[in-house]
Amino acid sequence: MLTWSGNPATTQDIQWRTSASVPNGLTKYWLKGTRDTLIKAAALYKLEDRLLQNDRYAHRFTTQLTGLQPGKTYDYQVGSTKGRWSSVASFQTQSTTKEGFSFIWFGDTHKSPVWGRWLNKR
Repeated sequence: MLTWSGNPATTQDIQWRTSASVPNGLTKYWLKGTRDTLIKAAALYKLEDRLLQNDRYAHRFTTQLTGLQPGKTYDYQVGSTKGRWSSVASFQTQSTTKEGFSFIWFGDTHKSPVWGRWLNKR
């Protein structure tokens, strides 16, 4: 999940969930088209949901990226020191002007196909 906790032109928060066996989280990120990769540790929050029998314990990681360049696209991966990494994804920071900047926020959709159809409507 992507959001921000500061200025959307210079920050990005990246959040993901893993099994409780993953001890730590890291984010690799870089300006799209470059090789200058930065790595930042993620904060760990231990989750427990007593109502879920098959997935009662989980780890949620959050990395807060700061000092980003406005109006730029960044690629990133999340993973751990255990060596397992996500696919490369990307985000774009807000430009110095607010023209053309938009976002959408919604909660957990529980994989409902209704949300996918709704989001694809134009």
